Amino acid sequence: MKSIIKASLIISISLFGVSGCSAFKIYDNIRSPEALGSYYQDDKTKSFAWNVGAYAGYPWVLSDHTYDKSIDMMVNSTSYAMNLTSDLGSALAGGALGLGAGFIGGLTEGYPLKPSEVWTAKLENGETYNQSRVIERFIINNFKVRPVEPDDTPKIKLRLGMIDINKITCVENKPYQYTHECTLPGVSYSTIYITAARPATGEEFGKILNLKPGRYGVFLTRNESDLIQKDDAPDVYFYMKDGVYKSGKNTLPLISPREDGKRLVLIDGKAELL
Repeated sequence: MKSIIKASLIISISLFGVSGCSAFKIYDNIRSPEALGSYYQDDKTKSFAWNVGAYAGYPWVLSDHTYDKSIDMMVNSTSYAMNLTSDLGSALAGGALGLGAGFIGGLTEGYPLKPSEVWTAKLENGETYNQSRVIERFIINNFKVRPVEPDDTPKIKLRLGMIDINKITCVENKPYQYTHECTLPGVSYSTIYITAARPATGEEFGKILNLKPGRYGVFLTRNESDLIQKDDAPDVYFYMKDGVYKSGKNTLPLISPREDGKRLVLIDGKAELL
């Protein structure tokens, strides 16, 4: 039991640094995304989580923590793998190990990735990923108006009732940090900022996203609207929570590759080295 706790602590410290430094760097909030328009080439010297940020057009925002050899012991044993899953979750949530989210500050850290999602969306025949009409269709397909909540004021309820998502309008927003700004005309609190980053094949993240090869667009979305993701959204996305990237039941920590190049991920909650 002591060895499990010790290994867990080592991993948690390697995740966040002994000094309490975050995995994020602070940069100018208006820096524009990079390398837009080209298919993404996986940087195998970086974690999958770091690659999500670069895939979205922001390779300078995240940094990896050093891979610790104690992770091997936990991944190679079924019981240890289960323990790794549990300990990563509790550590990153600021749980019993006490080494989690407290080291991650406000939105200036990890910006613009932290408050955003990174989508891989299927393109239809004849579509180009950065066309405004394509982005509008993407939003209509994947988002819906949020439900009315008990503490909503009559004014908010009226606003929600006015929303027709089919009227979403996206315009190019260069040279600002995002490539497009999408709004519902005449409706306040209806803005979604989009970075249309690049075309994709669907194979960039392998079994993590488990997409069929095809034609896709990569969109970073910063949502400041009354729209929320549909439960049955047809497209897939990464989102950041407690300093890791998640997609469905899969978790991508910011841990650099092992010496042999294999990278730590949690697939359906089970630790694996890919």
